[in-house]
Parts: sequence; structure tokens; C-alpha cells
Amino acid sequence: MTFLAPSLLWGLALASVPLIIHLLSMRNTKDVEFSSLRYIKELEHDTIRRMRLKQWLLVLLRMLAVASLILMLAQPVKRGFLPAWMAGEVESHVIVLVDNSASMSLNTDDGTLLDRAKSYVPIILNSLETGSFVEIHQTNPASKILEGRVQDLRNAEKAVQNIGQSHGNDALWQTLASIIQRSESKGVNKECFILSDFQDQPDQSFEIEKVSTDLGPGGGYWRFYCLAQRENGENLGVGKAEVVSQIKLPNQLLKMNTNIRNSGTVEQRSVPVELYLDDTRLGQVVASFPVKRSKEFQFQVYPGKSGLIKGRLEIPRDDFLLDNVQTFELSIPSRITCTLLCSSKENVFLLESVLRAIDGGSGYLDIDVYVDPNPERLFLDNTDILLVHDAGRFASAAIQDIQSFLEKGGALIWFAGAANALPDQASLFSVLKLPAVKSPERLDGEAFFSVLATDQMNRLIDGLGIKELGRELPQVFGYYRTDLSTYHKPLLKFSNGDTFLIEYEHMGNPVFVFTSPMNLDWNDLAVRGLSIPLLHRMIVFLATDESNIAAVNVGEPKVIRLTRENIANQWEVVTPSGESIKVVPDYNSESLIIANTLETGSYDVLADGELHTAFSVLLSPGEDPFIRATASAVINSIGAERARWIDLGTDLASTIKDIRFGKSLWRNFLLLTLIALMLEMVIARTGSEAFKKTGD
Repeated sequence: MTFLAPSLLWGLALASVPLIIHLLSMRNTKDVEFSSLRYIKELEHDTIRRMRLKQWLLVLLRMLAVASLILMLAQPVKRGFLPAWMAGEVESHVIVLVDNSASMSLNTDDGTLLDRAKSYVPIILNSLETGSFVEIHQTNPASKILEGRVQDLRNAEKAVQNIGQSHGNDALWQTLASIIQRSESKGVNKECFILSDFQDQPDQSFEIEKVSTDLGPGGGYWRFYCLAQRENGENLGVGKAEVVSQIKLPNQLLKMNTNIRNSGTVEQRSVPVELYLDDTRLGQVVASFPVKRSKEFQFQVYPGKSGLIKGRLEIPRDDFLLDNVQTFELSIPSRITCTLLCSSKENVFLLESVLRAIDGGSGYLDIDVYVDPNPERLFLDNTDILLVHDAGRFASAAIQDIQSFLEKGGALIWFAGAANALPDQASLFSVLKLPAVKSPERLDGEAFFSVLATDQMNRLIDGLGIKELGRELPQVFGYYRTDLSTYHKPLLKFSNGDTFLIEYEHMGNPVFVFTSPMNLDWNDLAVRGLSIPLLHRMIVFLATDESNIAAVNVGEPKVIRLTRENIANQWEVVTPSGESIKVVPDYNSESLIIANTLETGSYDVLADGELHTAFSVLLSPGEDPFIRATASAVINSIGAERARWIDLGTDLASTIKDIRFGKSLWRNFLLLTLIALMLEMVIARTGSEAFKKTGD
């Protein structure tokens, strides 16, 4: 506690006046003789003693009344952020940060959380001294809205109302740290008002250790006012929309998993969850969702056509709209072109037969066999999948052709061969990140190596439809030993621990490697029931445009891979709200880099005005409006001596004043004065009446 008029505290000496008067009156007491003292002597030990006690009590109450009155006049205040001498005119540097992240779009009875936050900014400005320098910022995207002296901010309210609702994630503390570190001190006092729903407590980006000492140029401390937004309501959200079927064909059953969570405070009953493909509803489930619980659902549908399909999962509107719909894209190939590269027509006969069996005469697979024992150049512009089977020596130009093919989104299936183990082919394996091939392992007679499925839940192995997979795994009579790197994942292994089938990613695309060629001298894979479904699943999986249609979160850049043929086209992106944005390709990486992903939903990518591909931008996982950091967690992270928590809904102006300069306590001392005087009157009157009754 401190006093705004401490000089008046000298008046506390007046509290001794009632005591002095009482002591002086006791010295002037006179003895009076009565003719009969019998009755007075009987009262000596009772009434007189009580009267003396009451007299001292009256003295104390009179002293308390005087002292309380003096303290009231000295203007007592509970100590605030600012020293008492600043209570008049003080020059402050104030930052007002408005959180406009996705979670602030939660609807309330009087608008969204963002609307409420913006309405409090004028109140904050009016509570400041006219000479204070103010900066107003928003979080998404981080930008300065307005700055200047309070008396000059005539358009502040209008500027604040223009802060738009974003779909971005809560980068509150990172943004605040950046603002403070860039700001130049323009006042003795430094204060920051944060209007947010506070989904997270300060993290390392906020540099907590500096808050307790000095944060920002110019010295001194920054003081933080956390103006919290809290609101109960209803919210169901689509947690995910995930296609679990890796093989996507027009007439093949497509399986999709979704997660629906009730993060609100009200149980939701009989809620429809709907699946749409190209605006046609193909599935619906109706379920109830208890509070703070989630449920998993699986939809099964037939795409019905090839090409690009745009889908969405949808639930009814509630208080938070941004998680009620989640979009996704599917790429269903209509025709797959395969180039089969080999050293001789004879050694690729079995592999070609398996591929023809997969096509079944439908023309679904376009198979081109290219025989070249020592390829100098490879022309793969019209190829979806390159299958290399026991090939010979590769020239450096051919190696670069394969590398360029993979960079453009091509896929590779590799069958090891004798030439792979030659020293002059080391660059081939280095550039393509293939597992290094060593000497072959061969068995004589009827001996063979057994093959084991390392991970039967792998996306390639799972769903083959083979009841007893172990019986269909091949017997291997020979293979090439390989050295695996950390990014090489074994899918099928031998009983001795060596690998038969390996998967890895190169240039963002999957690559499959067999360590044994499809030849009866090496293994019997070609005559096993596993060969056709395995190669079929592998080819369709590789041919799907998973990279370009893969979703990203709000604010993350999206990379669209291009080919040399279409890179020179005119490219534009159409956002979910219909805005058209021109995009210039990056010729070095042969790709489009789309940075403007500030809106959730499906984006169309157009080449010369025609739809090329599409992708979805998803709400950041943490943008659930009912996720909240506790007041204690936030304050403790910053430091209790530098931060205050304010629950909005109170009298904000008076609350800010009390926190800044301290809460005025003069009413408390006035009340104490009145209570002391009333007690003095009651006790004095009671004592007088008692004395009269005794005398009677």
C-alpha cells in the first residue's frame, strides 16, 4: 500500500488527542464526600470497573476514527504497476496486440471473440494518458495497424474495426516477442495489452528469461496485461479426413477414415456426418457426441470415374464454423504408362508377362519394353513408371535422365542385376540413393532362402487380399546383398536378415527395390500368387499424384511439381473464396511455390485457364477455440511481478486504472471511520443509560 498525499500522514499525531484529553481529565478528578457511602461501596467492584473499561474503549475508538480519517485524506492506494508519482501525467510506450487467429472466430451472443476484443481497444486507449505513444498490432498475418500519440489517434477505432478474421494459427507469443524486439522505446513506462483467447502459454520464442530483466531496447521492464476471452458454446469439429485405400481406381472400393470431436460444453445428439465427392453426397452417418469425446467413422464409396476428384466431409454449423468442413482431393488414374528397361528381351519375359496379366487386355496399362544393355540416354517424358530389370551399365547422361524423371514426379521400381555390383556404377546408386549392391548370394541344388513379411501392416502389403501371405511368399535361390541406409525401409526380408524388397523416398516420391531379378534362376516370384497383386498395387500406388494433391496447413507453402513441357504455361491459383492469384514458376526447381495459403478449403491450380490440379489447406490442429491455457500458467511463465490477468466482462476502464496505479482504498478508511464513530456513540450511550439505571 502507498499514499498519493503522504505529507498528510503527519496528521496521524492528532490521533493522540483523545488519549491526552482522557489522561488530563483523570488528573482533575475531585473526591466528594457523601453522608452515606454504603450503596457506592457496593458498586465499587462492578459498575466502576466496567465504566473504566468502557472509557478506555471509547478513547481507542476515537483515536481509531481520527487515524482512519487522516489515512483517508492521504489517498491510500494498493500498489500497482506504476509508482504513485506517475499517477498524474506519465509518458508511456504502449503496445496493443489483437489476436485474430482462427480460434477467435468463435461466435458468442454479442459477436465473435474477435469482435469483442476489438470493442475493448478504445477503452484501453481512453484509459491512457494523452502523451502515451501507442502501437496497435494484429497477429495473423503479423502487421502494425496504427501507431502514434493517444491524442493523435482519431481514426484508431475505425482502423481496429478493419482487422479481419484470419484462418491462421495462434502465433501469439512469437509475434509479440518480435514486436517488442523491433520496437524503439518512446516512454519511461512500457506496457503491453494482449487481447486473445490464450490457447498457449509463452514458449521459448518469447524468451521468458528476458522478461524478468529487460526485454526490448531502452532499458526498463515491459508490463503485460492479459485480457482473456472465455466463452462456453457448442463445437463439433472434423479432426481428419484420411483416405486409407492406397490403390485408387474408378471402380475400386475407396475407404476413408474420419474423426469427429465434441470440444464444446454441450452434448450433441443425432448429428449427420456427410461425405461428398464432386458435390455429390455418397455417404452419411448419424451419431451422438458426448462432451469432450470423439468418434471414428469409416466411409466406403466407389469413385466412379478417373481424374481429379474434389471431396469434403461436412457436419452442421455451430458456434465455430472453421472446423465444420474439411476438404480433400483424390487423383484417380485412368491410364498408366510403364517403361520396362532391360538388358535383353529374354531376361524380362516373366516380368512383362506379369504386367500383361495385370492389364488383362483392358488397356489400363501401357507397357513399353526398352532393351538396351548399356543405356546412354533415356527419354522418359511420357512415362509414369520406370521399371529397371537387371540392366547393364548406365552412362552418366542416362543416370541424370532418371534423376530428372524422379524430380518431375516419376516413379521407379528397381530389380537388381549383375552390372549393379560393378565399381563404375557407384555414381548411379549415389545419385538415386539406391542401396549399394555387393556380391551375389547363390544356393545350389534345391536349397532356397525363405522370405518373411517384415511389416504386414505396411501400406503396400496390407490389403493384398491374400489370406495366407506366408504361403505365397517366394522361394529365393539367389540375391544381391545390399548395404542399407537409415532411409531404406525393408518390407520383405530373408530368414538370415538380408532384404528382398526395400522401400524409400527420393525427391519426395517412393522407390521400390528388389534385390533379386524376376527370373526362375533366382526366385519363383513370377509363378506365385503374390506377384500380380503385389506389382498391381505397387504400380497404381506409384502412379497416383499424391504429391501435388497433398494437403498443407494454413500458412504453409504448397509446392506443385511441374514438367518441362508445362512450366512455361500461365499459372494461377484460385482460393476457396474465389480470389485468383497469378503465380510465377520457379524454373530452378521446376515447380510452383504457392505461399498464399491463408484460407482453409480447396485451391484450384490452373494452367492456361484449365484445371491442372488442386489441393486443400487445413485448419491448424491446435486452433480449437476451447483449448485454453490457464491464467496461472500464463502469468507464471511471464512472471507475476510483470503480468496481470484480466477476465473481460468487468469494468475494464476501472480495472486497468486499478492495476496501473493501484486500487484506491480511501472508501475503506472512510467506512472504518464511520464504523468507529458509530460504535463510540453506541457504547457511550449504553454506558450513560446503565449509569442512570444504577442510580435509580
